[in-house]
Amino acid sequence: MANAKQPKKQARGAASAGKQPAATRSDRDRRVRQHDRIARVLNILNLIQSRGRWNAQAIAEELGCSQRTVYRDLQVLEFAGVP
Repeated sequence: MANAKQPKKQARGAASAGKQPAATRSDRDRRVRQHDRIARVLNILNLIQSRGRWNAQAIAEELGCSQRTVYRDLQVLEFAGVP
């Protein structure tokens, strides 16, 4: 039986050649971060439209993020043309 042919083992990933690879952890993490950012930007928009005047510190405290994050998210809104 020592000479019996055994099937060759496929190289890792060879079985899925030509198919889209499964999402990697970094892809999933990126999508989660992107979702979180979109949700936060929409929350900021909701806050500034519904309850009068806000400053970056108050928004940061309300949303549990840093003031720097608030400023970045406000830039997103500005870029999107939100007055």
